[in-house]
Amino acid sequence: MVSHIVWGEAMQEGRIESTTEIVRSLLASDPDLSVLWLGGGREVQPYRDHPGRLTVLGGYPPAAWASRDFRFRQVASQAELLQALEQEVGRGPAYDLVFVDHDHRLMALYDQIRLVQPLMRPEALWLFDDALPPDYRMASPEPAGGWWTGQVCYLRELLFAEGPEALLECVASAATGLLLGSRIALPPREAFEARRGAAPQSAADLQLLTRPVAWSSIESRVQAVLMQRRTAGLLPVRSADPEAHAIETRIIDPMVRLERRAPAFICMAHPEDTELPGVERLLQTARRVHEKRIQTYADVITVGYDQLLSGSDLIPRYLESGPATLQRMAQAHGSHGNADTGLLLHNNTLMLERNRLDAALPVPGHTFLATPDEPLNYGMWLLLALPAAQEFLDHRDRYDRFMCYCDRPWQKAMLAAIGIDPADILSHDVKRAYALERVSMIRCSFRDLYVTESEKQVFARLATRLAGETLPGDETASGQAGRRIFLSRLAHTRSGSYRGLMNEEELIAGLRGLDFEIIDPETLPFAEQIRLMRAADVVVGLGGAGMFNAVFCRPGTKLVDIESGMVFADAHCNLFASMGLDYAVIFGEEDASDPRPSQKRWRLDIPRALEAITTMIAAPQAEAAQPGT
Repeated sequence: MVSHIVWGEAMQEGRIESTTEIVRSLLASDPDLSVLWLGGGREVQPYRDHPGRLTVLGGYPPAAWASRDFRFRQVASQAELLQALEQEVGRGPAYDLVFVDHDHRLMALYDQIRLVQPLMRPEALWLFDDALPPDYRMASPEPAGGWWTGQVCYLRELLFAEGPEALLECVASAATGLLLGSRIALPPREAFEARRGAAPQSAADLQLLTRPVAWSSIESRVQAVLMQRRTAGLLPVRSADPEAHAIETRIIDPMVRLERRAPAFICMAHPEDTELPGVERLLQTARRVHEKRIQTYADVITVGYDQLLSGSDLIPRYLESGPATLQRMAQAHGSHGNADTGLLLHNNTLMLERNRLDAALPVPGHTFLATPDEPLNYGMWLLLALPAAQEFLDHRDRYDRFMCYCDRPWQKAMLAAIGIDPADILSHDVKRAYALERVSMIRCSFRDLYVTESEKQVFARLATRLAGETLPGDETASGQAGRRIFLSRLAHTRSGSYRGLMNEEELIAGLRGLDFEIIDPETLPFAEQIRLMRAADVVVGLGGAGMFNAVFCRPGTKLVDIESGMVFADAHCNLFASMGLDYAVIFGEEDASDPRPSQKRWRLDIPRALEAITTMIAAPQAEAAQPGT
């Protein structure tokens, strides 16, 4: 056998992998793996980014975890561990991978395996640590001082691997080896009893017991085991035509073609940037605005935020872009872009986990589903959740409940402002599935952020109720000056949040010199935000959530949108133009050194921006833009 030193050198040279790296690669291959970890706590820390289910029964409380379902129970002795496992049995076969690193006496291992087996799915992967110590004297029946690996090395000889796809191999991994198994079975207890006092007498003896292999020689087999797990519990699905499943359709806003009002001006980060991609799109006036409808379905299951499953047909919110959206979600499996659907791709086929669907919560009666496609996005809440709430209120006799993700205080406040009774709300846990007897929801042909005629009425009614019929700032009609407000994101920037304007304080100082009030919308009640927007003659803001409050501005209000880049600019312009605002766009420049792949921190040419804003203020008040036809 090799010594500790030689083993370490071999690992550094890439000839022997570490156990940590092997486990990390397995978890990375499937972010939804549910993991049971026996022993330690500190040893689990390298895997803290695993988002899937994780239960740790060990001696040390680990640090914070990314897992969506993390549980820790402190156990020290073998008796405490067995008691904890017995209490887990009631949860049924719930785990895909188990890592065993607790008491390594042979009979202790037997009882651990016996109690863990009912918790594991049939195709689960078993990992036993300390199966191949660098020194055979470390593998003894009882601790004898120093580093002790126990009798794990005997498991390859004693366990059965059942079936042609079974696996039972010992890997030479640093520091003390790893036994990997799948579809394993225990022999009679007597077989373990007969070996309970055994210990290898030489390096050759240990080699014969374990028959170690290199990780590279079995990695593909292990990945095949994980793939079996994925395919065994997966349902192939396809993007469906919503019309084929809808039992009722009401068109709220028909699709229209119109001339969009162009920005009053576009101020680029550099004068020569006028030829950059995206500028031409901002100046195009011919537009096609989405159709909005309310559709009703029977006997469907929710998937993620706002997808519906009927049989194997997945019904997306957006009619035209649905198939491409579902494909992107599947490609983003395990990340934010998956939208909590659990969608994944296998052999280029869309798949959903059956376990999640089988556990769907039954919801009888007629539900109105209002969760937006970005549940934590303030802007999408305004454009989707509030019109959905108004539909629910206007036709209260049709619906039994209002289902919506509304965990945040500002979401609850907005629903209360529009008049939703908390007793009518079914709080939507987007990480679980719901089996809905009957459900209605808003569907759109595509997402363009254009505010439709019906939505304008919703926002106008809300503004009238919360801000009052006579609004501060309405005196501008008689020639008096209205308010100038700047919607700041400085608190976000100081917190290290994404898309921070690095020199916003300099911009604020300049705007104060132009008589602007500096407003942090997130610190104000919803009603006060509406009042401010209704009272303003001029609004300046950084592209983001606060600027969606432009839906409450009076037509003809001057608005200057300051963007970090071109990504969201055109959609934001749709919103401003559709509300009849006299708007302009100023661009900053992203910081290329920011490691974020998108929404990087950025800078603004403050003198140029202030000059452009001054010009906008001095320009004659434009007539309110008409939506066109």
